[in-house]
Amino acid sequence: MEGGEEVYFVRSEDGYTPKEILRTTAAAVLWKATAKPSTPPPPSQPEKPVQILMVDADKLECVYELTEEYKLAKRCHHEHLVGVHVSFWSKTDNRLWIVMPSVSRVSLRAMIASSPSALPEAGVGTLLRQTLEGLDCVHALGDRPHGNVCAGCVYMADGDFATAKLGFRELMCERTTKRAAECWVAPELARDPKMVHGKAADVWTFGLFALELVYGGKIPVSTHENVKALLRDNFNVKAPSSSSSSSRRPSFSWKLFGRLKTKAKTKTKTVAISDLLGEVIRMCLREDPSKRPTTKQLLEHEYFKTTLSSSNNGEESVLDDKNNKMKKALADLLKKACTL
Repeated sequence: MEGGEEVYFVRSEDGYTPKEILRTTAAAVLWKATAKPSTPPPPSQPEKPVQILMVDADKLECVYELTEEYKLAKRCHHEHLVGVHVSFWSKTDNRLWIVMPSVSRVSLRAMIASSPSALPEAGVGTLLRQTLEGLDCVHALGDRPHGNVCAGCVYMADGDFATAKLGFRELMCERTTKRAAECWVAPELARDPKMVHGKAADVWTFGLFALELVYGGKIPVSTHENVKALLRDNFNVKAPSSSSSSSRRPSFSWKLFGRLKTKAKTKTKTVAISDLLGEVIRMCLREDPSKRPTTKQLLEHEYFKTTLSSSNNGEESVLDDKNNKMKKALADLLKKACTL
């Protein structure tokens, strides 16, 4: 635990005050709560906001999935991940209490879907980079992937709305009976149902997550063939001239970025994004998993190198000031959407 946090997060329900139910499933309830300082409380230590998942193990259908997510989240110490402070069995009702940092009430998907205006690409880039940094931390811990990279599993830090945090579906009580679109299953998994979701599949869904941000919460494709058509129809790849260096990156021209088709009529929605962001999306959505970049390779991509990191490198510049203003505008937009 960080310095000063040892006075919080005791392994007893007496140390917490549940305030409001956020979400429920058949076997769990996610509470907005506060953690009390230990006794005697230091005068400078107020109660700390937290979220508590209370699980009825007897009703839990996916014990393995929750257990694996918990073990992974417990090891994740990163500002862009929703980790775990502590867990214990309640003595009053024999439920498992999992105490986590407090984040926004609703997911990023819900926020951008209700936002009256689209996210600017600078905001999209910031959210993508922050989420990617969290995902890279998960991948660096071992062989287990995240498994649910999407806007529905990304939340904003409680209070500032400028810091994205990648959460875990079971721990965030986000299980739904609604069947996900085919495209959210990586092509290699669709071809071989016995294959296990791996890190390359996380990169595939990260590409779809980028489309979610660009399209305001809902992507205009549902099948793998739709994804192929989207990339085929919206990229013109200009091969480098013979006189250019062989290592030079091909130039991508991003034109009309999607057609939303219905039975009644065809709707066309044009979204302007940079060539670099388009290239990142195309790389992530390669059908062959061996040709997709790793999270570390993505972080080294020119797009993310020109998108300022959320970490403070100590440099004072006009660019830093511009980035801070963008983050404030993004936070204001998401905070407003969260209250709609």
